[in-house]
Amino acid sequence: MNFKHLYYFWMVARIGGVIRASHRLHVTPQTLSGQIKLLEDRMGCTLYERDGRNIRLTEAGKIAASYADEIFTKGLELQEAVRESEAARRAAMTASIKRETLHLPVRCDAM
Repeated sequence: MNFKHLYYFWMVARIGGVIRASHRLHVTPQTLSGQIKLLEDRMGCTLYERDGRNIRLTEAGKIAASYADEIFTKGLELQEAVRESEAARRAAMTASIKRETLHLPVRCDAM
């Protein structure tokens, strides 16, 4: 499964329309529809039906959107955890450097 296709579908499902989602994703509506069509072909089912300018998720689309919510929410949690870990590592390194700087010996011949 291509996660970019799933992400595009997820955004269309969340926003409620291909055109609005395409603006948000900075792609053309045709590109977005084509990528979702590839996802539908891969999954073997239709995920949404057009309802004027809006979309209506099929039962399969509701299931896919629910899983996509979990997948991309976990992805955001992962990014945050890594950022926090990196920030903690940097803070520890900075604190260590400050402690080491305070304990540097003073050279008498430098005075």
